[in-house]
Amino acid sequence: MKKALSMFNKDEKVPVLPLSNRVLFPGTALRIQIGRSKSISLVQALESKLKSGGADLRSVSFIAVFSTKNPPKDDYGPNDLYPVGTLARILEISVKGDGREGYSLVVEGAFRIEIKEVIQIRPFMSAVVSKVKDVESVSQIRTVALGMSLKTAAKELVSAMSTDSPVVPRVKMLLDLITDSGVLADVLCANLDVTFEEKQEVLEILKTEERAEKVLELIKRQIEVLKISKKINSSVQNELSKSQREFFLKQQMRAIREELGDPTNEVDDLETRLKTSNLPEPIIKVVDRELRRLRGMQPSHAEYTVARTYLEWIADLPWTKSTVDRIELDKARWQLANDHYGLETVKKRILEYLAVRKLKQDLKGPILCLQGPPGVGKTSLGRSIASALNRQFHRISLGGVRDESEIRGHRRTYIGALPGVIVQGLKRVGSNNPVILLDEIDKLGRDMRGDPASALLEVLDPEQNSTFVDHYLAVPFDLSKVLFIATANELSTIPAALRDRMEIINIPGYTAEEKLRIAKTHLIPKQIREHGISTTSISIPDETVIHIIVRYTREAGVRNLERSIASLCRSVAVKYVTWAEEEEMLKRSSVDQNLNQNSNNTKHIMYDSTALKTGVVVPTDNNGNGNGNGDLSSAVNISTVNISTVNDQGSVSYEGDASEPQTPPNLTTVSLPAKPFLSITITPDQLAKILGPEKYEPELIDRTNVPGIATGLAWTQAGGDVLFIEATWMDGKGNLQLTGQLGDVMKESAQTALSWIRSHAYELGLLKRNEEKHFLEMKDIHIHFPAGAVPKDGPSAGVTITSALVSLMTGRRVRFDTAMTGEISLRGLVLPVGGVKEKCLAAYTAGIKRIILPYRCAKDIVEIPSEIKDQIQFIFVKRIEEVLQAALEGGYTFDRFNINGQLSKDKMSDTDASDRHPHNIVQLKSKL
Repeated sequence: MKKALSMFNKDEKVPVLPLSNRVLFPGTALRIQIGRSKSISLVQALESKLKSGGADLRSVSFIAVFSTKNPPKDDYGPNDLYPVGTLARILEISVKGDGREGYSLVVEGAFRIEIKEVIQIRPFMSAVVSKVKDVESVSQIRTVALGMSLKTAAKELVSAMSTDSPVVPRVKMLLDLITDSGVLADVLCANLDVTFEEKQEVLEILKTEERAEKVLELIKRQIEVLKISKKINSSVQNELSKSQREFFLKQQMRAIREELGDPTNEVDDLETRLKTSNLPEPIIKVVDRELRRLRGMQPSHAEYTVARTYLEWIADLPWTKSTVDRIELDKARWQLANDHYGLETVKKRILEYLAVRKLKQDLKGPILCLQGPPGVGKTSLGRSIASALNRQFHRISLGGVRDESEIRGHRRTYIGALPGVIVQGLKRVGSNNPVILLDEIDKLGRDMRGDPASALLEVLDPEQNSTFVDHYLAVPFDLSKVLFIATANELSTIPAALRDRMEIINIPGYTAEEKLRIAKTHLIPKQIREHGISTTSISIPDETVIHIIVRYTREAGVRNLERSIASLCRSVAVKYVTWAEEEEMLKRSSVDQNLNQNSNNTKHIMYDSTALKTGVVVPTDNNGNGNGNGDLSSAVNISTVNISTVNDQGSVSYEGDASEPQTPPNLTTVSLPAKPFLSITITPDQLAKILGPEKYEPELIDRTNVPGIATGLAWTQAGGDVLFIEATWMDGKGNLQLTGQLGDVMKESAQTALSWIRSHAYELGLLKRNEEKHFLEMKDIHIHFPAGAVPKDGPSAGVTITSALVSLMTGRRVRFDTAMTGEISLRGLVLPVGGVKEKCLAAYTAGIKRIILPYRCAKDIVEIPSEIKDQIQFIFVKRIEEVLQAALEGGYTFDRFNINGQLSKDKMSDTDASDRHPHNIVQLKSKL
C-alpha cells in the first residue's frame, strides 16, 4: 500500500464516491452501503477493470471519498461536496443479490485530499485530486503533551463507557499502538459519538495541534455527558421499570385484541384519515415526516401526544371541503328579506357578490365591516347572510382579546398549544368557505403579549390570506374562500391599517315605523315561541308597541324593545299558568263531588292527586292492592270513568264481578264545567303595571320655554341623541365657565361661539356704538350640558351653543320644535358634520319638527327614510346669521347683515329667509 500511496505525490485522477451523513478519517476503516445509481455505476466500472486485468493498482484500488453537505438524494454534484475528503483504498467489494440492489464496500482511509478539477459527472463522478498535508506544530513538547492528554482523556472515556460497547476494546488497542498525536486524534474522533458536522470539522483541520485540541474538547464533553447520563439513569431507574412494565402490558393487550379480532392501531388509523383528507402536496410532505417521527416514538414519550394531536388537527381541517353556494338571486333576496327588515345597503352588497360569483367561480370573498349602534342586527345579519349563501356560519367574539396567539395560534413548543380561533372555527364548521363573523372588532385589546389587530391584517387582506400560516400548524392554509364579516360600534378605535382592509357598511338606527314592523314581523312571534304560549293567548296592538318605542325604549336598535316584549310575554305566561292551575283545581273539585254521591263498592279503583293529574286510575283488589303484577291494561282513563259508588276510604268502585274483565259497565261521564280559553290583549294603559313607570317623557316644551336654552343633536356609539344646552349669566369679569364633562373640542366650540358673538355684538344689536366698554366684560357666562356623567366632545355643538348664548343675551327663546347641529368658524361659517342620519332619527323620535343643518350636509338626507323627510322640515344654512333667523322665535333683526355685500336693517322671518335664501328644503327636494 505504501508503494501505491507513493504514486499520489502529485495530482491524480480517481473516481469520487459521495458519502452521506458519515466521515471517513485517515487510518480508519469503514463499511459503505452502495445504493445510488451513480455509485453503483462506479463500483461496476471498478469490477469490470479488475476482471479485464488491464487496470493497474493505482487506478483501480483507490477512490476519493467526500462527505456531502446537503440531505441525502440520488444525484450529487461537485457543489454538494465538502472541500476536504479522504483517499481510500478498497479492501472488499460485496454484491447484494444480482447487483441491482447495490453493493457493500469496505474501505480504509489513507490521507486527506481535495478536488482540483472535476473530469466527469456521468455515469459517475471522477476528479483530479491532490494530497493535503498536515501542518506540524513548531513546539515538539506541546505536541507530545497533547498526545498524552488525548490518551489520558480517552482512557477516562473508555472507563466511563459500558463494557458491552464494541468501541471499548478497539480504542484500548489503538491507544497502545498509536503515538502520533494527529493520527490519534483522527482515530479517536472516528470512534466518538459526536455529530457528523463536528467530525467533518475535525477532518478539515490541517494543523495537528489544533486538531488534537478539538478532539480533546470533544472527548471531555463526551465524558461529562456520560457522567450526567449515569446520574440520570440511576435516578430514573424505577420510572423506567414502570414504563417497561406498562409497555409490556400494552403489548399483551394489543395481542389480546388481535386474538379477539379487534386490532387497533391509532397511528394506522390516523394515517388512513390523513390519506382520505385530500391534503395539498406541500402539506403531504410535512405529514409524512411527522408520521415517521410518530412511529419511532413510544406512546409513553412526552412528544408522542404532541405529534399525534398535531396530525389530528391536520386531518380534521377542511383543506378541500367546500359547500355549494346558492347562486339564485331570487332565493337569496327572499332569504335576506325574510330574516331582516330594512338594511338595504348590506343586502345589495351581498346580492352583488352573488351575481359576480355566478360569473366568476374563483372570486375571492369580500371583507365587510358592519358599523352601527348596538341592537341594529349586525350579528344576526351575519347568520342570515350565511343562510342566504347556503354556507356554514361561525362567530368569533373579539371583544377584549389581547393576545396575538388567539388569532395566529400558539407554537407547538408551548404546553397546551392550540391553533388560533380562525383555524378552530374552520375545523368546527367543516368547510373552507364559511361565513366567519368577527364580532366587536373595534374592542380588540393590546398588551405585552402582542397586538391581535396587527395579526388580523394578514387574515383580512385578500392578497395575503390565501397563504395564512397559523403558528401551531406552521403550514399555509387558504382563507381566500372565506367570507369575513366584521362588526363594530365605532370605527375610531380600529387601527387605520386594519380599517383600510375592510369595506365599511354603515347601519344606522331604525325609525319608529321600522321598529314597529320589525316587532310585528320578527320580535313578537319569536318571544311568543320562546315563552311557550300560543298566538291566541296574547295580543299586542300597534299602539302598544309604539308606546313602548316612544316611552320605554328610546334607542337606535331594537334590543330593549325585544326585552320589553319579552316582559309582556312573561306576564301573560304567569296569568296563563295561574288560569290553568285554577282550571285543574276546579276539575279536581268536580270529580270529588261526583265521587261522594255514591257509597256502594264492589271493586275498588284507588285514586289520588297523581292519578287525577295524569287522568289515569288503576283498579285494586279488595285489600287495596294493585291488580297483581303492576299491569296497567285495566287502567281506566279518568275522563271516561262513569262513577257509580265510592267507599268511605276514598276508593272509587263500580258494579261487576271480580272475575270479569275490568271494564266498568254502564258508566256515566263526569261533567266538568268548561271555562272559555284565556286570551289577553296588552293595551298601553297596562304597560305601567308590567314595565314600570315610563322612562321617557316629552320634555321639549318644558326644557326650552325660557331664553338661553337650545336643542342640539349629537352622535354616540348607540346612535343619535338629543342634547340640551343651557346658558346663563351673572355679574362678573367676563369669565366663561363650562360644565357637563366636556372634551377639548367642545370647549373650543364654546370659546369660538362666544368670540363670534363679541365680535358681532353691534350687528346683533347687543351693543351700542357709543358704549366705551363691552357689556360682556362685566358678565360671567356659564354654559351647562345636562347629563353631566356622560362624556361629551365634538365640534357639532357650535351652532347650538351660539343660539343658546344669543337667546340668553337677547331674551328671545329658541323654538321648542327646532333642533340643530353644525360646526362654526370665527368668520361665522357653518361647517358640515357627520352622523346626519343618526341625528335626524333621534330628532324624529324626540318629536322635533324642524332641523337646522349645514348647507353642505344636504346630500346626507338622501339616506333618511321618506316617512321622516315628509314630517320634518330641513333648513340648510351657510352662516350663523341664518341659524339665528331660523332658530329664534319670530326670526331675528340685524343692524347689519352682510351676505351679498349689502347692508340691511329689516327683520327677517322664516318665510322671508326661505324666499331670500334658496338653500332650504323646498328647493332641495326637487334636486334630491
